[in-house]
Order: sequence, then C-alpha cells, then structure tokens
Amino acid sequence: MEDFQFYTPVKVYFGQDSHEKLAAICKNKKVMLVYGQKAIKENGVYEEITRILNENDISYTDFGGNKLPLYKKILEAVEICKKEKINCIIGIGGCTCMDMAKIISFVCMNEDHEDYIFAKKDPVGKKHLETILIPTYASGGSEIDAVSEVDDLEKHRHGSLYGIYADYAILNPEFTYSVSKKLTVNGALVSFIQMAISYIKNENPVGKVIGRALMKMLLQDIDNIANRLTNYELRAEFMWLSSMSTVGFLSAGMGGSYAWSIYSFETIAEALYGIDYRTSMVIFFPAWLKVAVKKFPEEIKAFVVEIFDIDGRFLPEKAVEKACKKWYKLLEEAQLPTSYDQIGKRPEEKDLKFEIKRYLEKPFTEEEVYEMMKLSFKGN
Repeated sequence: MEDFQFYTPVKVYFGQDSHEKLAAICKNKKVMLVYGQKAIKENGVYEEITRILNENDISYTDFGGNKLPLYKKILEAVEICKKEKINCIIGIGGCTCMDMAKIISFVCMNEDHEDYIFAKKDPVGKKHLETILIPTYASGGSEIDAVSEVDDLEKHRHGSLYGIYADYAILNPEFTYSVSKKLTVNGALVSFIQMAISYIKNENPVGKVIGRALMKMLLQDIDNIANRLTNYELRAEFMWLSSMSTVGFLSAGMGGSYAWSIYSFETIAEALYGIDYRTSMVIFFPAWLKVAVKKFPEEIKAFVVEIFDIDGRFLPEKAVEKACKKWYKLLEEAQLPTSYDQIGKRPEEKDLKFEIKRYLEKPFTEEEVYEMMKLSFKGN
C-alpha cells in the first residue's frame, strides 16, 4: 500500500427532510440555482427547494436548461453571479449540474481559472463560492468528490477541475423517486464502474474488501430497485452507495493504475456522438475489459471472478467474456443500448482516429483503443 492523504470536507445531510437545512445554510445569502431541463419542475423538487427559500426570504436566481457541462454556459452563469452579487451556488440534478455548480463557484473567484480547468494546474487552496449540491439522479458521486468535468465546444477541448469540493451535499432519497427504471439502472451501473476502477490493481486490502462488498451490494440492488422505484429504503441505500463510489477511501493508497484510462477513452464516444457520460460509460466498459484482459490477464481475470462470480477455472479471456454477457443482460433487461451502433451512425474513420489520438493514455496503444471502440460499436 502506498502512502496517501485522505480529505473529504463535504458536510452531508442525508434523509427525507434534509433539504430543510437550506434555510439555515443559505440565510442572508444570494443564491443561484443550477439545474437541468424540465425534470426538477415536473417531479416537484424545484417547488420544494424554492418553497424553503421563499419562506425564509432567501433571494435566488435561476440558471436552468443545462444538458451538458458546457464552458460557454459556465461563463454565462459567472457573469450573472457577478451582476447579481451571488455568493452561494446550488447545483440540483445529475452530475452535469453538480459539476457545473462547482466550476461556476470556482471561476467566480479565480480570474486565471483556465490554468486550472484546461492546463490542469492544482487548484487546492484556491477560493470558491459556497457550494451546495442536491442530487436528484444518484449515479456519478459528484456531490461528494472533488472532480468536475467541462466541455468547451467552441475550442474543441475538454477540461477537468480536480481538487474543488462542495461545502454541503443534501441527499434526500425521495428526490430520486421519479427517475425511471432505465435511468436508475444506468446510474447504478456507472456507480459500479467507478468502484471497479478503484478496485482493479488496488493493493490496499482495506479498500479491496470495502470495494468488493459495495459492488456486490450494488449488483443485488439493481434487481430489487428496478421493480420498486419508490421504496425509500432501497432508494436510500442506492443513493449512499452512489456517493461512496467516488469518495476516495476505495482508492486510498492505490497509486497509479491503468484502470483510470477508461475515463479518458469513454470520452471519445461522448465527443463523437454527443452523448452523456453515463450512456457512454456503460457501453464502453465491457469493451475496455475485453482489451485490458489481453494486457493484464491475471488482474482482470481476478476482478471478474471475484465480483461477477465467474468460475476461476476459465482462462482470462473466457472469464471476461462470461462477465460481459452478464453485463449486457443487465443493459438489455433495462432496455439500455448495448452498443454505440444503437446510438447513431458510426463516425468517419478519420474522426475516430483523431479522437483516439486526442484522448490516448498509457499504457494502451492507439491500436488497442481502436479495438475498444470497434468492440463498443458492435456491443453484445
């Protein structure tokens, strides 16, 4: 196990009435609400949050309609924050809105923000506006982690802000009741993948034991929650599991790992198809396993045997094939796409190769990433 530092400054309020804490947290503040399109107004979440703000005379400005974490939209929000003298950002929804909230809060306080978002300088210790995150789609764990992603479509670049946490996370399982079976399973599988990435090649026995238990619990929950979408205990369990997927203790002491490469490679499909992280990731994961097992046969085999309950007598590639069949079955049962071909037209060869070069990451070669993408096109 390598040396490590562990830090998680996010104060979490979890439960049915957790959102009532907004009255005290936001007292005497001017708030911006960052959210997606129509969902939070249709499911009553927006009404609940604004009720608390209105009852306590807390001024707020809406910044809705966000589908992707676009840099252009972030700069637009920052201008509004400066004009309206906003001093608190609330991100409501999935990872897109929560990532945007963290980045908006950072950009508001740092004129040299591009050095940190696109040049990847370390922002730890830099100031940001107070930030509150309220997930309504349990999946990526943005409410707990220090990672935020952004796309600058105008300059064709992808940015990341590593090291900026929210101040508060408000987790009310009832806010996820309206999420469909399809999206619930999609979110669960993304959480699983994020745990898997912290598990493969991890030599920390504590993280290994916890990760194994959480992944198996999550796989069991998928079957249960898919047919009981408004069961509070299941929703609560799943919401906390999702938050734990990126909190950091699973990967503490892990050091470098080729498993992190999946984050870069799935971005290729995001760029080519204009799809979200969740959709891209669950399709790409089995293709990544099929190529990674050729390079790291014993480690990948150990993962699928331990987590997917595959017979250890199989050769590594056969064991992975068996695990991938189980994965595709989960996707099919939830009516989720199993290939990029089901998403849209295959990209031109030159565009595919350009994106592969852009997101290439060691220890994989261009040819290996190309094979991953080809497998992802076809799927099961």
